[in-house]
Amino acid sequence: MRHQAFPVAVLGAASNSNSGSFRYATISSFTSVALSPATVSFALRIPSRMTALLQQQPRQPFLVHLLSHDQAGLAAQYAVPATQQVTPSTTEGEVAGVPVIGGCLAVLECTAGEALEVADHTVWFAEVSKVVVPPRTGVKPLLYVNREYTTTAEPGASAAV
Repeated sequence: MRHQAFPVAVLGAASNSNSGSFRYATISSFTSVALSPATVSFALRIPSRMTALLQQQPRQPFLVHLLSHDQAGLAAQYAVPATQQVTPSTTEGEVAGVPVIGGCLAVLECTAGEALEVADHTVWFAEVSKVVVPPRTGVKPLLYVNREYTTTAEPGASAAV
């Protein structure tokens, strides 16, 4: 599957147990599932601190940041549990108690729905309640393929980490 390109997104969720506390996690298995109601899916490895957070607060909204081609550094940062609580250097306000990562392709506010354990991952389905940051024109998506970040900007061009 490493030869198939996937969009890269970063989940952001607030912790109800500690005001002002939040967590981000990079996902590369993100897809649109349905249009009405708008539903997306993503997978998180087992165990996952983000899965534990979503399970603790099942109706709490969270954010899905669709990363742009120049945000590979953020994807790498939030893929590591030790740095998942670091505030992004560029933010665009706060939604649902989570700083919104600036410069994203788009940002979706979601509510977790059903979760299924499949092998070593939990597959989540989430309903999109609103688009927090509308899609930006002229911005290319960040993709993950063959163990590297890339984009659609130029064939074979890799995004810098």
